[in-house]
Amino acid sequence: MKLYLVRHGKTNAEKNCSRQAPDTPLGKEGRKELSFLVKEFEAIEADAIISSPWARARETAKAIASKLNMPVQYIELVRERTHDDRLFGAERDSEININFLKGIEENYFSFDWKYLNDESLASVVERARKTRDFLLEKYREKNVVLVSHGIFFRCFLTLCILGENFDKKDFMKLFHSFNFPTASITLLEYDFDHSLWQIKYLGKKN
Repeated sequence: MKLYLVRHGKTNAEKNCSRQAPDTPLGKEGRKELSFLVKEFEAIEADAIISSPWARARETAKAIASKLNMPVQYIELVRERTHDDRLFGAERDSEININFLKGIEENYFSFDWKYLNDESLASVVERARKTRDFLLEKYREKNVVLVSHGIFFRCFLTLCILGENFDKKDFMKLFHSFNFPTASITLLEYDFDHSLWQIKYLGKKN
């Protein structure tokens, strides 16, 4: 199976110094990035497109689907890590965001920490595990495009590299060692004979 991990483009939230929410769309720069991203699919054959239902991912997936003349399957499993509702849209210099960033710094290598009503990283990893198993079962000999977000993809790839019985500290060290650029494509291939993932390229941009 070939799996194309596609991260959405930039939003205006970062430019406006506020936190992204589920309904945050692509910004002007993100839509420009998307136009270049879609061109990459002129040379990619896909059997399925699966996407996060969050707005910026939906917009990205729809553009790719239009290029490939295919439908999109939206599933909650591949959405981004959720935060407390009070964090969505919060200004970067707001008290709640400052406390949130302080919490992240103090719990940088904590697998189970969460802030207020946030989703823990452990929960995101469990969604990544279910996504991985679903893909391997349903799309064994297929090419799949998966459109999602930075933290989800970092959890997904870290899980693929370390496998099932990982040490939480090792997981967090690897999780913090790489990132997915906006509007980028990462190609993974799964070797069923040896039960392992191969990284063909990581974070490719046009």
